[in-house]
Amino acid sequence: MLGPLAPKARRRSLWNRAIMRNAVEGEFRGRPEIKRRVHLETLRQFETAAPDRLPVSARVSPADRVVSSRGRMSSGGVLWLTGPAYVESLEQVLFSAELANSLGLRFLRSRAQWPNARPEDSRRHLRSGLKLLASAARHFNLQIVAEVVAPGDIDLLLQYADILEVPAERCGDLTLLQELQHQGASILLHRSPLVGINSFLRYVEVVERGASTVLLADNGIHSWDAGRRASLDVAALAQLRRERPYPLLVNCTALAHDAQDAESVALAAIAAGADGILAEICPCTLKAVPGGVSAASLEGIVLRARALKSTLNAIEHHRLQTIHGGIR
Repeated sequence: MLGPLAPKARRRSLWNRAIMRNAVEGEFRGRPEIKRRVHLETLRQFETAAPDRLPVSARVSPADRVVSSRGRMSSGGVLWLTGPAYVESLEQVLFSAELANSLGLRFLRSRAQWPNARPEDSRRHLRSGLKLLASAARHFNLQIVAEVVAPGDIDLLLQYADILEVPAERCGDLTLLQELQHQGASILLHRSPLVGINSFLRYVEVVERGASTVLLADNGIHSWDAGRRASLDVAALAQLRRERPYPLLVNCTALAHDAQDAESVALAAIAAGADGILAEICPCTLKAVPGGVSAASLEGIVLRARALKSTLNAIEHHRLQTIHGGIR
């Protein structure tokens, strides 16, 4: 029992709970395994990481949605970042690079570090994987997109990769984001399905202060369907496009239930306003990894996505001409 001061103590307890619920913005309700106090502590760290509340994109002239990396430009159409899930062999990487080059794509994306490597061998595996990616990319004149998960690997990745990719599970790692902030590198930042838009924009604010180029990747919203990990959040794509001028991509592999869903997800994302697609491809022409794209079907998806993007661009151009009196 609480005694005679129970009403006051209870009011204070309810007030603290209300503050906690508002602070986390309802992102983790129904998920008791996630420690809310950890998220609250993360939000408090933004006072030092990003003291200026006005976004950088609002303080500078918004650039076009163009990808610039080490002097090479890519604009218009659909931006594709494709490649194998993990670097396994030179033959595998060369196959993916040749496929990307044949379709007119300009990026080769893969995880250079094997996930089951022992900690003492991780650095060696990372270097070997990056060398294989660099060899294939150099041969087919592609740019490398490599995943970064630890601050200590940034220096090695910058020797080989054109764009550093922060995966969804690391998007709230302020130690990693602040280290990337000082490197002046090109950054691809993922949004986790468990992270709300407002929180994600705070993470973007940390990165964009020092990055030479920023790309955003959306992994949808957490799905309660047992057969799906996440679902495409069309409203979130629209809000991200309004809030930031950076290229916005959708992770097709994270959203597709199987290989048959990959094309539908990709086309839906383009129709919703995405600037590009991330997809893991399988060298096998008959089957693909779960949620990935087979080599046989990638060409058709790329061509249909380009046609859809061209149609949408033509409609938008016609609309703008009508608004400004260009068409009588």
